[in-house]
Amino acid sequence: MPNVVPFDPQKLRDTVYKERFYETLAKVKEVRKRNTFLSYALNRHLFDELQDIYNQNLTAYEACFEKNHLMFEELKKRCEAHVQQLHKQHKEKAQDLFDRIEQFLTVHTYTENKKAEPLLQKLDTHITQALNKYRNWKILLSKWDKCLETIQKEVWKEDWNIWNEQRNSLRNDLYGESLPTEIVDWLPEIEEKKTAKRKAIALFKAELKEYPEYLLKLAQYEEGFVSELEFKEFQKNTRRRILRKKRIQNYVIISIVLLIFVSLTAWIYHRNVTKEERIWTQANKAGQWQVYINKFPEGQYIDKARDLQEKADWIKWRNMSAYEDYIQAYPEGKYVKEARAKLTLYLQQADSIEWHHVVSQNTPSSYEHYLKQYPEGAYVKAAQLAIREKTIKWDNAIGKVQYESGRALALTSKNSCYVVGSNESDGWKETDFWVCKVDSTGKLLWDKTFYGGGWKDEGYDIIALSEGGCLAIGFAEPETSGKRVAWVMKLHPSGTMIWQKKYDDGYFHTEAHSVTLTRDGGFMIGGIAIEKEGDPANRWILRLDAKGNKVWSKRLKSEGNAAIEKVIRLRNGAYLAVGGIEKQRKDPGKAWAYKFTDRGTLLWNKVYGGKAFDWVYDVKEGKNQELMLVGQTRSKGEGNDDIWVLRLDTEGRRKWDQTYGSAYREEGRAIAHTADNSWLIAGLGEIPGQWTTQWEVAKINDKGELFWLKEFEGKGKAEDILICPDQSVRVVGSISQPKAGNIDLRLVCLD
Repeated sequence: MPNVVPFDPQKLRDTVYKERFYETLAKVKEVRKRNTFLSYALNRHLFDELQDIYNQNLTAYEACFEKNHLMFEELKKRCEAHVQQLHKQHKEKAQDLFDRIEQFLTVHTYTENKKAEPLLQKLDTHITQALNKYRNWKILLSKWDKCLETIQKEVWKEDWNIWNEQRNSLRNDLYGESLPTEIVDWLPEIEEKKTAKRKAIALFKAELKEYPEYLLKLAQYEEGFVSELEFKEFQKNTRRRILRKKRIQNYVIISIVLLIFVSLTAWIYHRNVTKEERIWTQANKAGQWQVYINKFPEGQYIDKARDLQEKADWIKWRNMSAYEDYIQAYPEGKYVKEARAKLTLYLQQADSIEWHHVVSQNTPSSYEHYLKQYPEGAYVKAAQLAIREKTIKWDNAIGKVQYESGRALALTSKNSCYVVGSNESDGWKETDFWVCKVDSTGKLLWDKTFYGGGWKDEGYDIIALSEGGCLAIGFAEPETSGKRVAWVMKLHPSGTMIWQKKYDDGYFHTEAHSVTLTRDGGFMIGGIAIEKEGDPANRWILRLDAKGNKVWSKRLKSEGNAAIEKVIRLRNGAYLAVGGIEKQRKDPGKAWAYKFTDRGTLLWNKVYGGKAFDWVYDVKEGKNQELMLVGQTRSKGEGNDDIWVLRLDTEGRRKWDQTYGSAYREEGRAIAHTADNSWLIAGLGEIPGQWTTQWEVAKINDKGELFWLKEFEGKGKAEDILICPDQSVRVVGSISQPKAGNIDLRLVCLD
C-alpha cells in the first residue's frame, strides 16, 4: 500500500487564509470605495482553493482504496458523492450570491443611493461570518486528516460518522439562506435596471460605431465609473455633436456632388455640341443622315436630316420599285401619295408578269401558286378556270328511230355548228350519209340524209366555208360487195346540196376520211385507197379545187394496211397527214405522220410506236408550230389500250409522248388547242365489267401534265372536239339509249 500524504492544516491556513483570502477581501473593500464590487473574482479565488482541496481529498480516497479495495469500496463511493455534491452546491450557492451582489452594486452606486451603505455593511458582516465558518471548515479538514490516520488503523467508522455530521452542519451554516433580506428584495429591481442599462448601452454603442472617440466614455459608464445623470448628459451632447458633424458632412458631400454635376454637364454639353457638329458634317458628306437621326433624335439639325433621309430613301426604293417599304417606313411622308399610286401600278404589272409566267409554264401547280400569291389578282378567274374541271353547260341527244352518230364538227360564224355522221332512220339499208346543223344551245335547226344508192354510206369529216355553208366528205357504198367510193358534197347554209362528187380515182375502193381548206380555196382530202380487191388499204391524198375538180391525187403504198385519219394545213403552208400503218400484213400497226407540200411533194415521213398496236386519229398545230398527235397505244401505259399523246417538232422528231388511262381500254379520238396553251382531248373509256365505253374528256398542258380527266355518264364514245370563240367546248359523238333500244347523236357543251 502506497504512503498517503496527509493534508497539512497549518500550511493550508498560512497559504490560503492569510495570503489569498485576505488579499481577495482587501480587493473587495478597495472596490467598495469606488462604489463597485467585483464579486465574481472573489468567487473564483475561493473556489479555486476549494477545488484543490477536493482534488487532494479525492487523491487520499483513491490511495486508501488501493490499499484495502474491498474494505474501502463503500467509503470511496460515499466520499466521491460527498465531494461532488459539496462542490456543486457550494459553487452554485456562491455563484448566485455574488452575481446578485454584483448586479446590485452595478446599478446602485454609493453616490446615488443611500441605502447602499447599510447594505454593504451588512454584506461585509455576512462575509466575515462566512470567513469564520470557513475557518471551521479548515478545522474539519484537519479532522479529516485524522480520520485518514484512523482509517489506516482500520478504526474509522465511528470517526467517519462524527466527521460527516459536523460537515453537514458546517455546510448548512455556510451555504444557508443567510443573504440579507433587503438585498433579496432589491434583486428584481436590480435585474430590471441592469437589463435597461444594457439595452441603452447597446443602442447607443450602435450609434457610436463610426465615432470611436466617444466609445471610451461609454465604456466608463458601462463599468460604473459614471453616474446615470452624467451618462444621459453625455448621450445628449454626443448626439448633438454627431448630428452637427453629419450635417457638415452632408453639406460638403452635396456641394461636391453639385460641383461635379455642373462640371460634368458643361463638359458633356460642350462635347455633344462638338460631336453633333462633326457627325452632322460627316452625315451630310456621306449621305447617311440616319446615323445623325439615331444619335441625336432632338438635335438642332434633326428636321433637315429627316427630310434628307426621307428623300434619299424614296429615291432608293423608287428605283427598286419597293414602294411598300417606303409606305411602311413613312406612312405620313411627303411622297406617300405617289408611292401608293406607283405601288398600285407596280402590283398590276407584277400580277400581269406573274400571270404570263404561269401561262408559259401552264401546269396545275403554277396556277395554284398564282392563286395563293395573288388571291385578288386580275387573272384569278382565268387561273381557276384553268385548273377547274369543265362542267356540262348543256347535253343534247339528237335522234329519230334507229341509229344516229356524229363523227365531226364544224363551227360557223354565229357559234352554231354543222355535224356530219351517219344514220339509219331514213335509209332503206344499213346507214346513210347524215348532216345536221344545231344552234348555240344545241337545238337542232335542220338535218339532211343523203343516199349513196348502196348498202352503207357514212359521213366522216366536215368543214365550214367562208362564203357560208359547208363541205362534207365520207364514202358511199353503191353495191353490197363492200366496194366504196369517196363522196364529197357542198351544202348551202340551209342544208340544200350545191354540188356532190364521187372519186374512185381508178381504184377499186376509196374513202375520204379528213378534209382541210387550201390557201386558194380548194380542198385537201386524206383517206384510203385499195387498188384491187383483196389488196391492202393504202394511204390516199386527193387535191381538189374550189369547185370539186381534181387537181392531183397520190397513193402512198405499203405492204400492210394503212390509213389517213386526219389532214391539216400548217401555218407555213405545208400539210400534215397522220394515221396508222402496217408495214407488213402481220404488223399490229404503228402511228404515222406525213408532211408534204401543196403539190404533194414529200417533206418528211415518220413512224412512231412500239411492238404492239399504236394508232393516231387527230393532230393539231400549237402556237409554236409544235405538232400534237392523239390516238391509242398498247405498247406502253397501263396495259390494254390507253390514250396516247405525242408531241413533235416541225421536223417530226418526237419531243415527248405520254399515256393516260387505266387497266381498261381508252382511246383518244380528237384534240383541240385552248387559248391558255393547253390541250383538250376527247375520246372513250371502257366501263369496267360492261364491255362497253363511255365518253372521256381530259385536259393537259404542253408538257403532257394532266390537269383533269372527266368521265361522262352514258354508254357511247366521243369522236370530235372543238373550241368556240367564247372558250366554251363542243364535243360530238354517240350515246346509247337503252330504253329506246337505239343510238343517238350526242352533242355536249362544256363551259
